[in-house]
Amino acid sequence: QYLIPAIQGDYSVLIEAGREADVKTQIDQVKEINAPVSIGQRLGTISIKLDDKVIKEIPICTESAVPQMNYWNALLMMLQYLFC
Repeated sequence: QYLIPAIQGDYSVLIEAGREADVKTQIDQVKEINAPVSIGQRLGTISIKLDDKVIKEIPICTESAVPQMNYWNALLMMLQYLFC
């Protein structure tokens, strides 16, 4: 299964007119994610910066769960891949 990332919360930022080009974004993500993964588990953060100062941090979380792999999950994934 695949993880579906989602931005959590409000991601609007109010800045002075004419400063749009000075806004920078940085995405920091978790290096490794192991199953099981629960809904809402944090995958990383989007940092919005103005003049090299962080003005807003937005969490990136999972929108779906991924169970730990076992024999039955592997078999179901193979069957889905073959017949769907």
